[in-house]
Amino acid sequence: MPRKFKGLAVGIDLGTTYSCVTVWKDKKSRVEIIHNDQGNRTTPSCVAFTDHQRLIGDAAKHQAAFNPTNTFFVIVITYKGSPEEISSMILTKMREIAEERNIFIFDLGGGSSRIPKVQKLLQKFFDGKELCNSISPDEAVANGAAVQAALLSKGMKNVPDMKTAQFYTDKDNQYSVLEQVYEGERSKASDNNLLGKFTLSGIPPAPRGHPITVCFDIDFNGILCVSAKENTTGNRNQITITDDKGRMSSGEIARLVREAEEYRAEDMKFLEKAEAINALDDYVYKMDKALRDQGILVNSLTIKT
Repeated sequence: MPRKFKGLAVGIDLGTTYSCVTVWKDKKSRVEIIHNDQGNRTTPSCVAFTDHQRLIGDAAKHQAAFNPTNTFFVIVITYKGSPEEISSMILTKMREIAEERNIFIFDLGGGSSRIPKVQKLLQKFFDGKELCNSISPDEAVANGAAVQAALLSKGMKNVPDMKTAQFYTDKDNQYSVLEQVYEGERSKASDNNLLGKFTLSGIPPAPRGHPITVCFDIDFNGILCVSAKENTTGNRNQITITDDKGRMSSGEIARLVREAEEYRAEDMKFLEKAEAINALDDYVYKMDKALRDQGILVNSLTIKT
């Protein structure tokens, strides 16, 4: 049987100028950067030696100007040991940043995607398709490594993944719908984090309850595309959500998860009340329609909550 791992899947990009660590978040189906001890998303691939200590990363880079002889980057191969030793020291630092995670995949690449010639070659290789520039080259390899690590450890399911859901208009002859995308665990939308919103227009005249198909599509990089489509006309609109667009930090997500657990009973009561109100509203709508179809006019029907 394949070995199963209990920890989190981590990707490490041991770069020639900067290195990066990412972790796959299974509950959120996305990759997150692990910040180093200085709060930075990437760590300089740099090692320095003083009379009393060895410095790695930001600390090594900060003193490079006044200690150039004893400061080394991965791309420099004049160290009296070997470049592999420099890489090993930096790798040790990156492992410390990723403490207590158990799957690691390493790669020496990513930054070269900034080079215009490389970009042209890539675009040509993929038949002229536009390249995605929304991900930092310093983070791209680590993101992919974390995804692959999660796949190998069976720590995630079906990524990339796509799911669809049916939603319905709540008014007769509704022309447009506002789609709002949230992240969070709470039952009430306002208690979650709004990631973005968009409007789908051009819905043909129809009674309330006209279906709208919403698709949630997440790729290997954790980029989420949410689209809405009206099937009879083919009208469609969408929004793309990346890590740099209003996404919450690991600490904020942890807080939301704690609050969801703390307010679980309250959220269940809210959900039950909302479902009851919706059911009553639907019943009143159907009764009003049936009466009107019989020629019986009703001045108003009001639901009080």
